[in-house]
Amino acid sequence: MPSPVPAPGQVRCLRGGLDHPGVTVAARSTPDPAEERERRILDVLITLEPGEVTTYGDVAETAGYPRQARFVGRILATTDVEVPWWRVVNVAGRLVPGHEREQAELLTEEDVVIRGGRVRSAPYGRFSEV
Repeated sequence: MPSPVPAPGQVRCLRGGLDHPGVTVAARSTPDPAEERERRILDVLITLEPGEVTTYGDVAETAGYPRQARFVGRILATTDVEVPWWRVVNVAGRLVPGHEREQAELLTEEDVVIRGGRVRSAPYGRFSEV
C-alpha cells in the first residue's frame, strides 16, 4: 500500500489513491485577482434586499475595492449571474441609461420613489429616509 504522505516529487491522486512519480503541483493555486474582485462584487450584489437601493461606488467599497464604481457597472452589464441590477444607481440616484423604464418599474414595485429619472427615497440603503 502506498504511503499516506507523498514523497517529494510525488502527488497523491484523489481518484484511486495512486502516487505519480515526477509529477509536481503547487500546493495551492493562487486565485486570479480579477476573478476574485468580480466574485466579491457579485457577492455584494446578490445580498441586496428588496427596497434597498445603493450606488456602484458603495458596492465597490463594500466589496473591498473603493473607487472601482466603473468596474461594478461593467460587471452588471456583462455578467451571466442573476443579480438585482435594478437596485444599483449612480451616486446622484440616476437610473441606468437605456433601461430607465424597466428599472423604475422594478424599483416602484419595491416601494422606491422615483421622480425625474432619479431615486428620491427607498425603504433601505443609501436613499432611505431613516
